[in-house]
Order: sequence, then structure tokens, then C-alpha cells
Amino acid sequence: MKTILICSLFLSLLGCDCYRSYSGVVLDGESNEPIQGVEIYNTSKKSRLETITSVNGTYSGSIVGGFMNSCTKTHYFLFSKEGYRDTVSADSGKLIMVKESN
Repeated sequence: MKTILICSLFLSLLGCDCYRSYSGVVLDGESNEPIQGVEIYNTSKKSRLETITSVNGTYSGSIVGGFMNSCTKTHYFLFSKEGYRDTVSADSGKLIMVKESN
């Protein structure tokens, strides 16, 4: 009985959710102006839209992971907007997007 209780406790700790927040700003590479409407995807969740940048180019959100290692691993985000090259960045912060060349 004691062994079952210890094993149950251990397994429940492995499944604990981890909460991690992120935020940043997206700027145009030429004008250094904020870019509104950039779609931001978490690359580990395969095409799931996480958030969109606001009028002033800022974004924020959170990731809830199912295992403890999701707290410490690096998360990659895909930033996408028509007219700009898609950009992948680790975690969050300031991001410069470059316009697509014709």
C-alpha cells in the first residue's frame, strides 16, 4: 500500500502543469515601427495560433505544459504576416521582421 501511494505521488508530480508567460514587441526592420496583426504560433503545437500583435506591435500570452520539463525547455515561436518573411524566434522579446523582396 505504501509503495502504491509513493508511486501515485511520483506520477502525479510528473503530470503537473507548468505555467510560463511570454511577451514582446515586433518591429519593422526598415522603419523600426511596430507591426500590428502579426500572427504568432507556438511551433511545438503545430499550427496553433497563440496570439496576434496589437496596434503598438506588442504581444503576450502563456504556455501551460503537461510535464515539468516544459518549464525549462526553450519554446520557439513562428511570427507571420503577409508582406513580411516568416520569422522563427526562441522564447520572446524584441523581434525585427524584414519585408519580403519582390
